[in-house]
Amino acid sequence: MAEFTQLIPPGKEGKVTLNIDSNKVKNDFNKTATIHSNDLSNPTIKIELKGVVKKWVIVEPGERVVLDGFEGEELKRVLTLKARENVPFKIEKIDSNLGEKVKTNLKTVKENAVYELEITKPANINENFLGVLTVYTNIEKRKLVTLDVRGTVRSEVRVTPTVISFGNIDTTKTDLSENLFRRIVILEKIKGEGLSIKGIKFTSEIFKSQTETLLEGKRYKITITLDRQNIKKGKLEEEMAIDTNYEKNPVYKVKLTGNIL
Repeated sequence: MAEFTQLIPPGKEGKVTLNIDSNKVKNDFNKTATIHSNDLSNPTIKIELKGVVKKWVIVEPGERVVLDGFEGEELKRVLTLKARENVPFKIEKIDSNLGEKVKTNLKTVKENAVYELEITKPANINENFLGVLTVYTNIEKRKLVTLDVRGTVRSEVRVTPTVISFGNIDTTKTDLSENLFRRIVILEKIKGEGLSIKGIKFTSEIFKSQTETLLEGKRYKITITLDRQNIKKGKLEEEMAIDTNYEKNPVYKVKLTGNIL
C-alpha cells in the first residue's frame, strides 16, 4: 500500500492522481483513499477505488498450491494454464527451488493454448516444505508466472505434548502436592486403527510410567511420574521414548524438563 502527499495551492482547484501498481496487485481490489483539506464544512473526502485485475496468463484454480496429507502418501494437484487473449501461448520451461520435494509434469491440452501442470509430492517426502515454482512463458506482458507451493505432511500417529515441563520444584518443602511430580501424555492414531505401544523408555531412572488404554488401537494415556525420593538438585533435561508398532515411524520422543531446587 503506497502513501503519498500531493499539495494544492490555497484557493486553487487541483487534481489528485491515484496510481495502482499492476505488478503488485494480483487480485481484484477494493481500496479507499482519504483527501484532507481546509474546508471546514467538509475537511475530509473519502474515495473508494475498485478494480478488476485481468491476468495475461490465467492459472486455475489459483496460483497457490497446497499439498496437504499424511506421511507416506503421494499428494497431487493439477493446474490449468491458459492465456487471457486469443494469442499463441507457450510454456518454455519450469524452474523450482524445492528440489526433490515436488515433481512436475506438463501436459498439452490444446496446442499453443491450454496446458495442465501436474504437481506431485512423492510418497517418500515426509516433511513440511514451502517453495516456489516459476513458469516461463512466451507472453511478453507476463514472462514469469510464480506459483507458491506449500506442503503439509501430517503423521498418522500423534503424541501430545512433545515437551513436558515439571517447572520449579522446591524439595525443601514437605507439603508438596503429588501433582507436581505427575504429567500426562496422550498417544493417538489420527488415521486408521491398530496402534499399540510396545514399550516406554526413559533416559533417567527417576521417571516411571503407567499406560491406560482410552480406545483400543486408537488412543492411549501415559502418566509420567517423577520419583521424588531419588531426584537431585539441578536442571532436568531428559527424554521419554515411546516404542510403537507403527512401521512408518515407530518411535515417538517427548522431552522432559524442569528445575529441582
